[in-house]
Amino acid sequence: MRHQCRVPQLGRPADQRKAMLRGLTTQLIREGRVTTTTARAKALRDQAEKMITLAKEGTLASRRRAIGYIYDKQLVHALFEKAQDRYGDRSGGYTRIFRTISRRGDNARMSIVELV
Repeated sequence: MRHQCRVPQLGRPADQRKAMLRGLTTQLIREGRVTTTTARAKALRDQAEKMITLAKEGTLASRRRAIGYIYDKQLVHALFEKAQDRYGDRSGGYTRIFRTISRRGDNARMSIVELV
C-alpha cells in the first residue's frame, strides 16, 4: 500500500527518476533557470533546495554529499563558494516556479524553475 507516501513518481522507474532529477538539478544550478513540466518542477524544487542547504552548511561532509549527487564537480565547488553570500540571510525558498503555457503536442502543463 502507498498510503501517505507522497513521492512523485513522474511515470518512471526509480533509477530513471533519480537520474532525471539529478540532471535537472545540475542544469538548474549551472544555468539558473530550467523549463520543464509542472510535476517535474515541483519534484526538482525539493532536490535543488536540499543542495543549496548543503552548500550553506559548507562542511566537508555536506560537500561530499553534494559531489555525490550533482554531476559536475567544478559546479559543486562554485556553488559552495557563492551560496553563503547569495543565500546566507534566507532560511529556505531558494527557487521560484512560474507556470507558462501548455506544451504543444501533448498539452502538458509547463513551468519555469529559477533560482531566487
